[in-house]
Amino acid sequence: MKSQPLLYEANPYTNLTPFLNLLDEDRQKDLILDLLSKDGIDLEHFLESNLDNEALIFKALKNEGIEYIDIDSIRLVNILILPQEFLPAIVVEVLAQTKHLKLIAPNFLNHFHKLNITQSINDKFKDYEIDFCVCSHYMLKKINIALKFKYESKEVSIASLLSYASLLNASDIHLVAKGSKASFYIRLEGILHFIRNLELGNFLSISKQLKLLSNVDITNRFNALDGHFNIEVDSKTLDIRSSFLFLKEGESIVLRLPSLKTKSFTFKDLGLDAKFINLLKDSLEAKSGLILISGPTGSGKTTTLYTCLEHINKGAKKIVTIEDPVEKDIEGISQCEVKENFGFEVALKYVLRQDPDVIMIGEIRDKETLALALMAALSGHLVLASIHSSSVFSIIQRLRNLGAKKHVLKATLRLFISQRLLMTKCLECDGRGCISCYFSGLGKRKLINEYLPFTPSLDSIMDSVSLLENFFQTSDIPSLEVQAHELFKKGIITKGESLI
Repeated sequence: MKSQPLLYEANPYTNLTPFLNLLDEDRQKDLILDLLSKDGIDLEHFLESNLDNEALIFKALKNEGIEYIDIDSIRLVNILILPQEFLPAIVVEVLAQTKHLKLIAPNFLNHFHKLNITQSINDKFKDYEIDFCVCSHYMLKKINIALKFKYESKEVSIASLLSYASLLNASDIHLVAKGSKASFYIRLEGILHFIRNLELGNFLSISKQLKLLSNVDITNRFNALDGHFNIEVDSKTLDIRSSFLFLKEGESIVLRLPSLKTKSFTFKDLGLDAKFINLLKDSLEAKSGLILISGPTGSGKTTTLYTCLEHINKGAKKIVTIEDPVEKDIEGISQCEVKENFGFEVALKYVLRQDPDVIMIGEIRDKETLALALMAALSGHLVLASIHSSSVFSIIQRLRNLGAKKHVLKATLRLFISQRLLMTKCLECDGRGCISCYFSGLGKRKLINEYLPFTPSLDSIMDSVSLLENFFQTSDIPSLEVQAHELFKKGIITKGESLI
């Protein structure tokens, strides 16, 4: 009588635990390799069926020269940014200097499939050595979903766009339609990356849905529109800021993702020097006064303000913020968000009735907000705020232009800070391009700042930018320009980045 086939022989995706428990180590390895060698086996499905046996599977594959590779955030971004020309085989790394290519391939133990993929790769990457790899089911599933979105989906949804960008910890999504073409980009570490093209009809549908979600006028085809909405993506609620700009032959949409919500920093994390940290901490201990941070958009002002708040936030002070938008939720701090008909000036009036010890104003934009901020600082509150100004010594001139009186500034000002975020060259490849920098040649952003505590010496020169500049230059605090030039001389940043 013919014996019945074992369950895993009929279905290779059966959980192998009951069978593996009956075998010694060598026979366990043989069974795993035999099943993975079958024609048409799906690696992700096989791993999903054997999550409790992953370590054993990876050990068996290692004996066959197949490396287990940990897909960290850098590798994940690299996989999704790299052109994937050999799907369903997944290119993990391309190391041009050593001519190595790391690959996760289905059927990598099947001789016929292995030969086919090797030949295809050799046609594109001549003389490259191919290292076959495997990763955890959790990461492989994420990668396959993202790659399917990027390469296979003809139409995409808002949820899939946000899921993809969130997976890579992108700060912004850019959707641009021009003429009959539409494209999808994401911004990572300050760098914009093209992801894929979109059908124009798909773009128009997404645009309409986003406007409805953002509660803006979908019939308005002439003015720029701003809004925001909450949406659940991958079991997380995201607060998205939206911006719509109509172009001559199309439209540009930018979605700002709440990337700061999971990040906290100390002053040391920001790369600030010890002398400045001590000065800043002393200023934050004051019961009243005004601390101002200036810099262009994207210079890290909000991050610096949040770091100051977290330093103060010890539970003994009432801290209230006015922001546009709230970019990070901080436990123990009362945070409010400006809206239409509830701007910084109106919000500040109500905040002052909340008996705060510390007030953070996202941005001082006009005379009315500045007047209230100065009044708050005069009446016993510590006020932290950002303001647009090109340098630390021009902050006073900006305040004077907004109508601030000299005697009020003299009584309230404590510390001015002006800062920039400069893009460094990648440390791994010195700007040539490698996996660590997604082949951009760029590294992490470096914060530099110049600062000036308010002293009686400034009282008589408040109305002269040139005298303020001369005063600052004679101090022992290096300017932004000097710091940037030093970083360029050391090879840390490019010439272009040093031109502040």
